Amino acid sequence: MVHADVRYKSDMKTLAVSLCCVVLIVSVGFAPGTLAQQQSTQSATTQPATVTEIVESLNKTSFPLARIGLEFDAGEAYRSNDSMDSMNLMLSRLSESAYFSSGFTVDSLDGCSLKLKNDQVKILKWYSGSYDQHFMSLSKFLMAGRKGEKQLTPQSGVLSVPLNKLKYKGSTTPKYIKDPKSANVIGTWKTEFEEKGFFRRNVIEMEVSAAEGIDLKSKMTARNLFFMFDDKTEAENFNIAFRRAIQLCANK
Repeated sequence: MVHADVRYKSDMKTLAVSLCCVVLIVSVGFAPGTLAQQQSTQSATTQPATVTEIVESLNKTSFPLARIGLEFDAGEAYRSNDSMDSMNLMLSRLSESAYFSSGFTVDSLDGCSLKLKNDQVKILKWYSGSYDQHFMSLSKFLMAGRKGEKQLTPQSGVLSVPLNKLKYKGSTTPKYIKDPKSANVIGTWKTEFEEKGFFRRNVIEMEVSAAEGIDLKSKMTARNLFFMFDDKTEAENFNIAFRRAIQLCANK
C-alpha cells in the first residue's frame, strides 16, 4: 500500500507539471504580442500582391469615394520678364488646376496604364494663372467662348494615369486641408502624386466629354495628381495602397 501510495503521488505530481506546461504554452500562444504577430502575418499574406489586385481592391473601396485633382505649372521658363516673351506668355497656359467630383471607377488597366471613368463628372473647383482664362484646357466647360459660344456641360470624365511614370510626395500621412470652405468642396485630406523625372511631359490626363455631344470634349494634362477624401483613415489606406502600386510599376 505504501508503494502504491507513493506511486500515486508521483503520478499526480507528473500530471500537475504537464498541465502547467500546457497552460503556459496556451498562454504564450494567446499573448497580445503573439496574437499581433499572427495577425500581422495573416494580414501580410492577404494583402494585394500585384498591381491588378491593388487596383481591383481600390475600385471596391477608395476610387469611388475620391475627388480627383490635377495641377499644371509651366515652370520658371514661362516667368521671364523679357518683353520678347510677352506674346508667348499671353498665348499660353501658365498654370492651372481643376478638381473633379467623386464617382470614378476603373475603366481599364493595361499593365501599369490605369484609366478611371466617371459618367456623371462635375468640375468642383478650378484655377487658371494664364493671362487669358480661355487658354485653360477645360475653358469651354467653365465659361462662354470668346465669340459667345455656349458654355458646355461636363458629362463624362476619363482620367489616364501611367503608374510607372509617377512618384509619391511626402509621408504616408495625407495633407490636411485647413480652409473649411475648400475642404467642404474638394475634401479634407489630400494624397499627392507627381510625374517623376526632370523634364515636364505632363503625362497625367483628364478628358472631359460634354452632355451636348460625345464629340465635344477637352483634355487637361498635368504633372501633379491628387486624390481627396473626407475621412483620414480612408485617405491613409488609399495612400499606402496606391504607393505600393507605383512601387510595383517603378521599373516597367
